[in-house]
Amino acid sequence: MKKIVTVLSILTISLGLFANPSLASEGSTSGNAEVTGGQLSIEVPNATTFAGVTLDGTVQTTTASLDSLKIVDPTGTGAGWNVQVSASPIQKDDGTHTLPKESLNLAAPSSVIAGTGSSSAEYVTPKGGSLDVPVNVLSAAVDEGKGTFTAAFPTDALSLTLSPDTALAGQYETMFSWNLTAGPTQ
Repeated sequence: MKKIVTVLSILTISLGLFANPSLASEGSTSGNAEVTGGQLSIEVPNATTFAGVTLDGTVQTTTASLDSLKIVDPTGTGAGWNVQVSASPIQKDDGTHTLPKESLNLAAPSSVIAGTGSSSAEYVTPKGGSLDVPVNVLSAAVDEGKGTFTAAFPTDALSLTLSPDTALAGQYETMFSWNLTAGPTQ
C-alpha cells in the first residue's frame, strides 16, 4: 500500500510540473466606441421694443434690450466658431424714409458663461459695434468653444441714435440677422 501511495504522489507532482500551458488563462480585450459630432447651433435672442421718443430738435438716443444668446458646439472638431449679427436698414414701416447708417449700435456681451463640461469661456471673445455691417459679436478660438455657451448682453444693449436732421416722425422697423459659422474670426 505504501508503494501505491508513493507512486500516486509522484504521479500527481509530475502532472503538476508538466501541465499544459494552454490551460493557463491570460489575455486582453479591446473596446471600441464611435463618436459622431453634432450640428453647430445658435438660439438667437429676442429684442425688446425701443423706448418711444418725442423729437425735440436735439440728437436723441433710445434703447432696447436683448435676451441671452446661446451657442452649442457639439461638432467634436475643435474648429472654433464665429457669431455675426447685422440689421437691415432702419425704415419707416411705410418704406418712405430710412435712417442713416451707424444709427443702430450693439454693445458687446457683458458675460459669456460656459456650460458644464464645456471648454473655457475665457477664449470666447465678445465685441459690439454698428449693425450696418456684420459685427463679429462672439468668436471662439481654434480648440475652444466646444460645448454650450450663453452670452448675456448688458441692459439696453441696443441703442438707436436719432438726429434732428434725419429723423422723421413715424414707426420704424429693422430686422436682425444672426449667423453662426465654424471657425474663429480672422
